[in-house]
Amino acid sequence: MIISISNIKGGVGKTTTAVNLATIASLQGIKTLLIDADIQKACKIFFQIQQINNNFYKTEYKDLYILEDRNPKNLSKNYDLIIIDLPAGMNKKIKNCINKSDLIIIPTTPSILALNTYNQLVDYEIKNARILLNNVEKKETHKKVVELILKLPKSQYFRSYIPKSEHIENMPFLQKNIFKIAPNSTITKAYKKILEEII
Repeated sequence: MIISISNIKGGVGKTTTAVNLATIASLQGIKTLLIDADIQKACKIFFQIQQINNNFYKTEYKDLYILEDRNPKNLSKNYDLIIIDLPAGMNKKIKNCINKSDLIIIPTTPSILALNTYNQLVDYEIKNARILLNNVEKKETHKKVVELILKLPKSQYFRSYIPKSEHIENMPFLQKNIFKIAPNSTITKAYKKILEEII
């Protein structure tokens, strides 16, 4: 299965979503390749890595590897799951990755502007896309956006969501994935529920 993590807007949690889903999948015995197609190449900082060649890395997890490639072409069939962390925006390379994917996850914060971004992706005729609400708080504005999303067809969003958490905010500073920081936390359980909806 090939999953692309995409959004036209930056700063919505694409990389943390890719890293945490890949980690949890590998811990469940799913042989996973995490492709970092973003120019920032941030995925590997959340792992203890062993470099195999110029852009290919083994992580501390038996079933998780990282490939840095901004234009992945021949996606390996040696993995049960391939997760692609795409850069913000939309161009020919990004559209090419999306077209090869079985599922496109669109992490988005609960705001009207974020919903407009999703509608832009729909205009690009992106199929198999699902909204993943990220950084959700228990405030009125967030509740209103959630209500709007729940009016969409069920195939267009995840029932589970990622709550706002200091653990996510600490990931870049600690340079660890969520399972290393807080393995039994609500946020880790939320990512597990998302994976259950996928697999």
